[in-house]
This record gives sequence, structure tokens and C-alpha cells, in this order.
Amino acid sequence: MLKKIDHGPIREIQLDHPPVNALRAPLINALRHAVDDARNEGVEALILSGAPGYFSVGLDIAYQMKQDQQAANLVFHEIFAIMRSIGTSRLPVAAAMEGHAVGGGAMIAILCDYRVMAEGKYKVGLPEVHVGLPIPPVVYHLVSRLVGPRLAERLCVEGNLVEPDEAEHIGLVDKVVPTEQVRETALSWCQRMVALPTRAMRLTRAASRTEVAKLLATFDWEELDELAAGWSSQETQKALRAALENIGKESAGEDTYDYKSANIQRAQHTQNRVQV
Repeated sequence: MLKKIDHGPIREIQLDHPPVNALRAPLINALRHAVDDARNEGVEALILSGAPGYFSVGLDIAYQMKQDQQAANLVFHEIFAIMRSIGTSRLPVAAAMEGHAVGGGAMIAILCDYRVMAEGKYKVGLPEVHVGLPIPPVVYHLVSRLVGPRLAERLCVEGNLVEPDEAEHIGLVDKVVPTEQVRETALSWCQRMVALPTRAMRLTRAASRTEVAKLLATFDWEELDELAAGWSSQETQKALRAALENIGKESAGEDTYDYKSANIQRAQHTQNRVQV
């Protein structure tokens, strides 16, 4: 599920769930433990990466729809646990996004200190409203921290997905480079961070991310359970089924697929053929 690649004191943690790095509870749990354990293992900075074409398309909807409410509660808890682990990590964390970063994949990237994305016809964003899932206030405020309140409203309320150049322009990602340079650029940023005087860098970084820690602390588990309960609502299940039907039509060659209809986007019909 994960690969760990050490570049001296910098560790790359690569999501390895083909074909599109869709998120399930065990994968998210493994990532959380890898992030939490890194500092005690002598790591000084982290890179989170995926695969060419797919950083992560977010929650594995096709799989999750076959599970019960307890499984929905678990995966929502794991998503917010990894957000807290990344957001409160004492290590600098860079996201190396070599492709789509949607839904939970985008949330993971947003919590990182630095985001590098591959140029091309990729998408990044939070289209949860299109499948009947509300964006929690904590996520809206985390997006707002990067792009400002007005653009955050458009991204979250409308579920807009943006391409790399626009994402860089509005501040959702820090840099856009050719695919083959994504990991190298993320590594270079981490190297610059660890080359700084350690105490000064860590204290200044902690001060700059105080807002992140406070936002994550405001979201309690009861509120999360309420959010997860919405997964089983009639409205959400209807939207999810419609999204999967659109994926099926697109894979059959019908030109009816709406890119923003789910957090499983173009070419994730491959996942449906493999996993559904």
C-alpha cells in the first residue's frame, strides 16, 4: 500500500494502490502511522507522492458503497486522522502531485507545507458536494487559508476542479513543473528546509502553522460521526449511484460523463472494471 524511499534525512512516502490510488481505511491508516513514526526514525522532512497520473483520486467510492455504516465511520475517522497527522507534524511535508488530486487526495495535499503538481490535463479540488457530501467547516477554512475566502467558497460550494496552471495562479499549489520534475522539485524544497538552522526553522514553521493546528483541533469526533452518518442518506446514496453510472457510461464510450460528478474522475472507470 505504501513505499518508503529515503533520500538521506528526507523520506518519501509513496501511495501504492493501483490503478488510481483510491483511498480505503487500511491505506489511510498506514499512511498516518508512517507520518507519525517518521520523526522518531530520524527523518527530518517528508515527501508524500503517488503515481504518474494519479496522486490520489480520493475515497474509493465503488468499494465503500458495498460497506456498512460502521465502515463509513471508520474511513471518515481515518481521513481526518491523517489530516491531523500531516497538519500537526513537526516535520516539513511536501506533496509531490504527479497527476489528479481530488477529494481526499486534495485534502492530504492541502495539509502539506508545499505542493508541487505536474503540468498537463490534471485536476485538483474538492467535488464532494456533487456526490451529496458536505464540505466540513474545517476543510473550507483550510482551503481559505491558501486561496482566500471567496475562491474557497467557489471551490467548495460549487465543487470546482481546477487544472494545474489555475491551481498555481490561485495559490492552491505552489509550483507546476513537468511530470518528470515533480519529485525532484519536492525533494529540492525539502533539502532547502533541512539545510536551515533547525531550531529557528521549526519554531518559525510552527508559528506559521498555528492556524492549521487550531482549525484541526476544533473538529471533534462527534461532529465527524454526524458527517459520516450522511453517507447513508438517501440523497447521498442517490448521488453516488448516479456518479458510478456515469463512470460506467463513459467506460462504454458514451459521451455523457461529467468530470465533476464524483471524486472519481476521468479514467477512473479503470478502477470500476478492476474493483467493482
